[in-house]
Amino acid sequence: MLRKTMLGAFVSLSLGLVLAQAPAAFAQQAKVIKISHQFPGGAIDEGDFRDRLVRKSAQEVEQKSGGQLKFEIYPASSLMKAVPQFKGMSTGALDMAL
Repeated sequence: MLRKTMLGAFVSLSLGLVLAQAPAAFAQQAKVIKISHQFPGGAIDEGDFRDRLVRKSAQEVEQKSGGQLKFEIYPASSLMKAVPQFKGMSTGALDMAL
């Protein structure tokens, strides 16, 4: 009986330690979101207005999420062409498109 109680306590303690550390491990990894569009690229303050819109939005979301969300922006169909973007989103190859 004592052996069974000790084993149960050990398993509970181990599980508690693992679960206590899990949020810290997940908190350090940011989710990367891929955004593709077919418009010319540029910078956050220069270039095509649609590319600037995507970059400014991504920057604001990154700040508001505390770095939990990061964005990779692929302008000028550099990741995939305009029409295949829809299939890419449905299969998970792409997260967002403009």
